[in-house]
Amino acid sequence: MINHKLSNHLAAYLSLWDLSPHAKIILHSHSENIIYKICDDRYDYILRIHHPDYHDTQEILSELEWLQALKQDTDIIIPQPIMGKNEHFLQHIFFDGQHYNAILFHHIIGDHPAENTYNISHYFSLLGKIAATLHHHVSSWQYSKNFKRKIWHAENLFGKKALWGNWRNSEYMAKNHYTIIHTACEKLTENLKHYGKNNQNFGLIHADMRLANLLVHHDNIALIDFDDCGFGWFMYDFATTVSFFEDSKIIPKLKDSWCRAYQAIRHIDDIDYHAINDMMMARRLALLAWLHSHNHAIEASRLYKDFAAHTALMAQHYLALTR
Repeated sequence: MINHKLSNHLAAYLSLWDLSPHAKIILHSHSENIIYKICDDRYDYILRIHHPDYHDTQEILSELEWLQALKQDTDIIIPQPIMGKNEHFLQHIFFDGQHYNAILFHHIIGDHPAENTYNISHYFSLLGKIAATLHHHVSSWQYSKNFKRKIWHAENLFGKKALWGNWRNSEYMAKNHYTIIHTACEKLTENLKHYGKNNQNFGLIHADMRLANLLVHHDNIALIDFDDCGFGWFMYDFATTVSFFEDSKIIPKLKDSWCRAYQAIRHIDDIDYHAINDMMMARRLALLAWLHSHNHAIEASRLYKDFAAHTALMAQHYLALTR
């Protein structure tokens, strides 16, 4: 697996872009990919090194295609990739016998909001507007014939061969936790089958609009990290905004703020509104699997041990709402 030792080899690759070989290289995060902050004499940048087992080259190029279209067609603040000296956005790094895809982005100034931020409802209003703008954009945008992104349907979110792993394998899951979560999973599968997929409720989404992927500067909010963008239910984008605190008491308030702002741009039917509960349950199961398969991530060390127990309580509440 790609690891911290890569830092020592990156200086030689900075020449792929117009960067000083003496630029400061700082490890920022290690999750699906490994992220570095690059500081040279002029500007700061974000370098994303892709794990070879997650997205293939065409999937990464498709993400860049959408980013370029959003930059041209909307006013959303999003990451801007930087072209290398070879006039390509996607570059290649060789390390420890393995080739890695790499993209350099302009650094965006801002801070990540927290769920206990005093004006968090205001940020969720901004998020609702951003989500609706994204979904409105893709409803008419014609992507290229080679466009390829992952599909966030039920099987890929919480099935036994889901993209982030199997939630059933969590080592901190007691038998009573499994029973209630499994029952909720069966009900969720039934509900999503009834909800269905059509052009109005399913399409290209960001799929990871959690607070860690937002940068707030003054009253502007930037949406970063489109690495998980793919085809899914539009209302799933709300579920991702409350990642890791789906069971909080403030969720109804945040949901109302998000939906009111969303409705000003794009209509939500009653069935879509109620489907948000299904999306939050689906996201929670995906995160339960993610914490198990990504035990190197910061969130895993902080949340994993109690996550199954809290998910069981959320599943119990979900069943009470949907019966």
